[in-house]
Amino acid sequence: MVFLLEIRSAGLPLSSDGFVLFICIYIYELINGIGWVDPSDGWDQLNKVWQAYRKHHPKMDNYMREWLYDFAALHQLGYVPPPMNKKLPRSMSNELKELEWKRRFTAEPVELSWDNLFFMLDFDPERSRFYIESGRYEMTRFTPKVIALVDQYLYRSHGARLIQRFEPHSRRVKRTLFKSALYDSDIYGRTITVEYAPISEYKPLRAYITQLVRFTENKLRELKGFKGRLRGIELEQEVEELISRYLIKEMNALKAETARAVKPQIHINQRKLERLARESDEVRNMLMLGVDDEEQEVNISSKARIEHSGHNRLLEHSGSQAASLKRESEGQQIIQAVMDFDAPAPLSVDEIEEVNPVSAVVAENQVEEQPAVVWNVEELDEEWRDFAASLQHTHLEILFALKNIHGEQALQAAASRAGSMPAVLIEEINEAAMEHIGDLIIDEDMIVEDYMSMLDKLWSGE
Repeated sequence: MVFLLEIRSAGLPLSSDGFVLFICIYIYELINGIGWVDPSDGWDQLNKVWQAYRKHHPKMDNYMREWLYDFAALHQLGYVPPPMNKKLPRSMSNELKELEWKRRFTAEPVELSWDNLFFMLDFDPERSRFYIESGRYEMTRFTPKVIALVDQYLYRSHGARLIQRFEPHSRRVKRTLFKSALYDSDIYGRTITVEYAPISEYKPLRAYITQLVRFTENKLRELKGFKGRLRGIELEQEVEELISRYLIKEMNALKAETARAVKPQIHINQRKLERLARESDEVRNMLMLGVDDEEQEVNISSKARIEHSGHNRLLEHSGSQAASLKRESEGQQIIQAVMDFDAPAPLSVDEIEEVNPVSAVVAENQVEEQPAVVWNVEELDEEWRDFAASLQHTHLEILFALKNIHGEQALQAAASRAGSMPAVLIEEINEAAMEHIGDLIIDEDMIVEDYMSMLDKLWSGE
């Protein structure tokens, strides 16, 4: 009983898996009317114990959502489901699924991600040749925003949002109370009649959203110069113009953003440039005036010292310049993004070839080496180990930056090293997560809170 009292305070952390048994006993007491007088107090206690332990035991979500809904419906408390930003579990009841759809469509703005939107369509846009070959990023990024934009436009111009314009009739069904729980049906009965609106199944709403998505794909095809158009699209002219203006603006902004990401930055140090000009003038004057034998001997001695120091300069060099000169000798085009005249003077091709090739390899490897990001997944479940194995090092860098909130600059740096963009890498990570763990791990450029504990042993070797 001492353990039960401590659980009821929701202040005792989990010490072992066996402790779950005591949590279940406490929950079953509340379900059967023990430990509370006012039903709202009983509901609050159920919700508190769920919130206190759901991170340690994620499987509680599948049961507690349903039981909290049953408790509220049974005692006529009114139930507002907690937000769910990821895909709806297959085991969730239709009543709760439709409550979540209602919450998403009544939110301001409409809360529909691409994965959510996918289930409201009468066709599969991911099988489209445009989506597969060139439009995947734009479709997943802009289509949910188009739906929210049209929803707001309909409300401003017609006074009715999408869910109000296409609102299905309510449906009454019998629901079994507290499934899978130790519940005495003699107390409140075995079933209860509940009412809900089947939003996700309502054909007029699905048809209209399908038309919006198909028109969006056609406009993106046009803006990206992709041949072929989808047929049979019927929308109001003002809605088509609204979507077109929005996509043109967003695509222009995306092109500008991409151009800024790949444009090399050139920095010129004026003081160093002037110093170099003076030294060049001195050398030119010496060549024009000539030098005597003594000066020649000095120059010969200086040249010997320069050749001797050539090996050391190669190792001290940034590595990239030596490698660039080597590639230039092979006929490749080189672009120098930063002009730094404090760096050691460039070596000629002959000087590079005279240096010990093993030293050159060591110098180049020292430059290219990046601090390693390591994820120890030995203590995680098999699906998480498979998920980690499917990721590349760049993906681990992105996860590490998001986990430690290093900001946009760190994400951009990791993406630049891979020749990609943060949004593309995040999407690749979420695809791997959906394949192996059945859920998104990143939402709105943040690690999903439920999975932060899985990344505890993700660290950098810096």
